[in-house]
Amino acid sequence: MLFQAIVAALLLITGGVALGQTQSAQALTVDDVVAMLKAKLPEQVVLTRIEGYGKAFSLSTEELMRLNEAGASEKVMILMMDPNGGSADAATPDAPRSTGATSIPEELGAYFIQGAKLAPLTVEVVNFKTSGMLGALATMGVKKARYNGTVPGTKSNTQTPLPVGLVLRCADGANPAEYQLVMLEPSNGRRQFVAGRGGLTGVSLGVSDIAIPLQFERIARNVYKAAVTGLKMGEYGILPPDSIPTGPTNVSMGKMYTFGVR
Repeated sequence: MLFQAIVAALLLITGGVALGQTQSAQALTVDDVVAMLKAKLPEQVVLTRIEGYGKAFSLSTEELMRLNEAGASEKVMILMMDPNGGSADAATPDAPRSTGATSIPEELGAYFIQGAKLAPLTVEVVNFKTSGMLGALATMGVKKARYNGTVPGTKSNTQTPLPVGLVLRCADGANPAEYQLVMLEPSNGRRQFVAGRGGLTGVSLGVSDIAIPLQFERIARNVYKAAVTGLKMGEYGILPPDSIPTGPTNVSMGKMYTFGVR
């Protein structure tokens, strides 16, 4: 009886220790990962700890930014969002990841932060058309022709207060600096901007001169975030790189991500 009691006590003690160790191994929070990163632990140690936890984190944009500021690599953030999803090389726009939240957009495009979620910006058709060519010809190029971009309607369906948190999901090889933010001027039932000027001696296309500078930071593979605070009340649009005219044209079309600041 004494021997059986001792064995039972030992089993209880070892079982309790194992349970405590298991529970300790399972407990892991975003704060824990940030603390390990700030302590400059080797990345493989951090990855092993996350793998041991074995559960996907539902990371918000703010948490991703905290991890990024703490020095988390792409591999660390992807493993946190999908511990069974393989390496960072497997995470491409054509292979959606299990994120557990909408903080990382799966589709290419432009988004804005709406509370704790992301919402896509309105996608609209932008028309490019030449105006003032006769004046340029009559004045031998002194008066420049204009290449105007116009969007139908005077207001975007997306309206947001300041500050505006923008998130881009770019294609492979694209740079967020290629996306141009411009202010749109309402006129005659539409919104417009100057996409370029030209005369007899040459044409200058693009919106670099009127584009509003943005500072994007990378929060995941091909995903970038920018906080915009200095905008005036009005309508705005983001031109993706494939929608900006690259040569003289009478009429052409593209797309634009639009929003308004109320």
